[in-house]
Amino acid sequence: MIESLLIYFSCSLIPVIIVHFCSKNCNRKLTNLGISLAFLIPLLVSGFRFSIGTDYYSYINGFELIKSGLNVRWANLEIGYLILNKILIFFNLPPQSIMFMTSFLMLFFLFKALLKKKSIIPIEYGLLAFLLLFFQSSFNVIRLMLAVSIFFYNISNIENKKIYKYILYSLLATSIHFSALITIPLYWIFNFFKFDNKLFKRILLYILIIFVFTNFNKVLFSIISNLNFLNLNYYNNYIGNSNDSVRLAIIKTILWVPILIPGVVFYDKCIICEKNFRLYFSLFFIGILINALSTFNLTYIDRIANYFLICAVMIIPVYIKVFMKLKPIVSLILFFSINVYLYIYWYYIYFIKNFHGTVPYQVFF
Repeated sequence: MIESLLIYFSCSLIPVIIVHFCSKNCNRKLTNLGISLAFLIPLLVSGFRFSIGTDYYSYINGFELIKSGLNVRWANLEIGYLILNKILIFFNLPPQSIMFMTSFLMLFFLFKALLKKKSIIPIEYGLLAFLLLFFQSSFNVIRLMLAVSIFFYNISNIENKKIYKYILYSLLATSIHFSALITIPLYWIFNFFKFDNKLFKRILLYILIIFVFTNFNKVLFSIISNLNFLNLNYYNNYIGNSNDSVRLAIIKTILWVPILIPGVVFYDKCIICEKNFRLYFSLFFIGILINALSTFNLTYIDRIANYFLICAVMIIPVYIKVFMKLKPIVSLILFFSINVYLYIYWYYIYFIKNFHGTVPYQVFF
């Protein structure tokens, strides 16, 4: 376990340090080199993994079956992910290549989204948030986290009101994991419906979210089950199998509350630092609601919560920027607290509870 702890710790810290220093460098070539190196480290850790992540062999075996030419509709593979496998097979690459390629694409969209904000916020702390909160989960829910990273990048099209690009990327994410369909209405919610700072509108939206997700299997599944290109038999297994309780809902909520609190306390300051903070913070809060609701016989929904919780990757750098403007002692305490909590969450989820089965770390050679 110590070896795994050191590997993952290094993977979380070294890229962040590299991005921190290269983002302050005026030399474009050195900056690009640093970003590339920061990108490469988690890619290698993810791509070289072997037999870790609870669904590891499902993906490897799926690759082999596609390569054999068998009809793979049994696996309920979305068309985009199926095409990705076939491209790798066309170039005669080994099964492990699917791990490399999904990790590459996930990190590509993540870095691309963060780099858009590098002149506004300290993006290295967004990278840290991703590597501690979500990176190891991507070893298990591979397709989901790729779709989530595409959505994370796609949020900028909500901000900039580029509806056609937003729908295009939403469909791309859906072609990897059908659950990304749930993100399509967000464009209208946050633009046409003028989801601004009015508390009444927010409360209405949260009530709607609670209704939709407590009736998920009746609402969303009944609609999309009629789409011929989606086979939902596999996903139906996730619905109605949970024995979780109110206690678990509270625990799952508490785990995210320390990341929520600074946004509540410094809400106005955060909006001054990043005009689109309201959008990311609202999505993040919705993610906490969905994550809590997932304990009530809606096990699959906690995966969908990732589309919203991923916004922590954007709001934490905003917090850091706000903290920097406070009194030195207060700034130091808050800066230390938020970063320490990220590591506490990381250690608890991935090492004590070993969610997603990423410990011990193993390589395939």
